[in-house]
Amino acid sequence: MFLLSHPEFHEKNLTFIIQILTDNDYPIDFILKTIINRLKHLIKKTNSLTNKNNSKKVQMKKRNDSPYVQDISDKF
Repeated sequence: MFLLSHPEFHEKNLTFIIQILTDNDYPIDFILKTIINRLKHLIKKTNSLTNKNNSKKVQMKKRNDSPYVQDISDKF
């Protein structure tokens, strides 16, 4: 739900999910524990992706570009 919806709707969607589960007789402690665990997993995954992207950016910054100079660059 969090990955597919805009952050503006996260609270509303979460409330909706909790309501559906409680209407279907799921215990509230089970619902909250499951939601918390899932959110922790998503946060960890997001942080991992962010760290990977940041390390890629650092690697890209190390690239050395040189200008094109006719005859010299062709030989290089």
